[in-house]
Amino acid sequence: MRKKNGPITNIGTVSLLMIFIVLCLVILSTLSLATASRDHTLSKKVAQHNQAYYTASMKVNEQLKNINNIAKNNSFKETVTQLSSIEDLLLETDSETIYVSFTQKINPENDLSVSITIKNQICKITSWEETPTEEWAGDDTYDLL
Repeated sequence: MRKKNGPITNIGTVSLLMIFIVLCLVILSTLSLATASRDHTLSKKVAQHNQAYYTASMKVNEQLKNINNIAKNNSFKETVTQLSSIEDLLLETDSETIYVSFTQKINPENDLSVSITIKNQICKITSWEETPTEEWAGDDTYDLL
């Protein structure tokens, strides 16, 4: 009796397929872990920024409440006099309108800038924006060599 000598590649094919599948699973799980780690880091940064922003916003609202009470309870000249005594307020006036602006620090990189207009004892917010404290200088050069 003669034995058939067939190809042995069928045994190796299954092993190679299993190695390939395990390798793919390891790579995908590593990528998923890296993505989750970066998402977690970004979420913490956003949470810190939001907390700082809303803390600054609360301080600005307290200042606006103070300015509004001064404007409601005083005449034009008395309002200008009292607002001039408040630190860190920039005042400009014309015949019937008072323009007030001030900033509140959010973090070392950003300020919350607010501008209001007071006319006939009514305060109106004209600007509320987050502004950078430094000029942004983008670097768009590429080192090719």
